[in-house]
Amino acid sequence: MAHKKFLINSLRTIFILTLLATPLFFAGCEKDDPVELPEISTIPASDISSTSASSGGYLIDDGGSPVTDRGIVWSTDNNPTLEFNEGLVSAGTGEGIYHLMMEGLTPETTYFVRAYAVNSLGESYGNETTFTTLHESATGLAMTDIDGNQYNTTIINNREWMTENLRVRRYRNGDDIHTGLDNENWFHTLAGAYTIYSHDLVDGIGSDNEMAEAYGLQYNWHAVETEMLCPTGWRVSTAGDWDETIEYLVENHPDINNSNIGDHLKSCRQEGSPLQGECDTSEHPRWDFDDIYSGTDDFDFSALPGGQRNLQGYHEYLGRYGYWWTADEAGEFFSWARVMGYNTGTVATSSLRKKIGLSVRCVRDVD
Repeated sequence: MAHKKFLINSLRTIFILTLLATPLFFAGCEKDDPVELPEISTIPASDISSTSASSGGYLIDDGGSPVTDRGIVWSTDNNPTLEFNEGLVSAGTGEGIYHLMMEGLTPETTYFVRAYAVNSLGESYGNETTFTTLHESATGLAMTDIDGNQYNTTIINNREWMTENLRVRRYRNGDDIHTGLDNENWFHTLAGAYTIYSHDLVDGIGSDNEMAEAYGLQYNWHAVETEMLCPTGWRVSTAGDWDETIEYLVENHPDINNSNIGDHLKSCRQEGSPLQGECDTSEHPRWDFDDIYSGTDDFDFSALPGGQRNLQGYHEYLGRYGYWWTADEAGEFFSWARVMGYNTGTVATSSLRKKIGLSVRCVRDVD
């Protein structure tokens, strides 16, 4: 009897041990999950300029195998791939979100971009997003003069231009620029000098500071020739700066020619502007009304009509004409200027007496 009881207990123990071991056996024989392609999402483009933009991706799942490469691909055709694209940037290995820059893009062009990820099984792509680059101008880094005045800038064909007329009252070495000259002294001085267009002649502007803020100051060419008006690294725009910028825009835009380039560079602020909205305004700064010619400011150059102080010392033509000195002489008594008018679409070249007070735009070269 004892022997029988021992046998039953032994069988019970073996059965329990077998039950306990069975899951371990089956678990040890279970097959690995199959590797799948990574799952990734494309981040829409941002920080878009004329030649660059930012995009990226979000790696949702590595597919069960380490991601060996991830990045973005782009093209002017749909569904760019690692094999067929116009550009790609890699973020290398990793997980989560990544951001990358697309550079060397063509202005005013629509691109398609996708994030990609690669694992041991192959490559996969995120959703396709699209964006369009801006025209040749792009917002610059802004510029600050020695007086603390800050100016917006625009970039056109590797030149960064001020989008406002200069209003500095000191040379960059800290010396004051002569001012407050009456008509006789304005005519006779050979020193650099500036003037502020008389606000008493203009409805809607109530002070010198308001005038300077709206249209900038006017400098004789003797101030220009000091080469000290613009901050370090900047220069008074040369005839070459103007000519090459205009030539570039005309050559690269079928709708622009030498007869209408001025309208594309003028500020759109004008009495009766056909663009309406904020462009249609009688508030300063703005251009006078014309039923044929109007500014569209397509390249953010924002040319404004500051007028001039003439040889006799009188202010004239504010709202009607904008005059800008170049850094180039045209003889002993004359220097070259560029002129835009409310009633014309051109950018004219004119040689004017050095004693006249005109607006100034600074420019610098950028990569």
